[in-house]
Amino acid sequence: GVDSKGNIWSSVTSYGIFKYNGESFTIIDEEKGLYNTGVVSIFIDEGDTVFAGTFAGVDVVYADTVIKSYL
Repeated sequence: GVDSKGNIWSSVTSYGIFKYNGESFTIIDEEKGLYNTGVVSIFIDEGDTVFAGTFAGVDVVYADTVIKSYL
């Protein structure tokens, strides 16, 4: 998905979430609080909150930080 700033959000199963800002990648994985790196879907709301569906539940990401996990 693409957020309002033009960042591209994607995932690779077992590696977490990748954000590309046009110049570099940011990886959001277990070290950054992602409960499960098996991300299978991404939804971005109008406030740029990212909801990542994983094999274990849903992680909520805002400003490159996992703020909540629903298991």
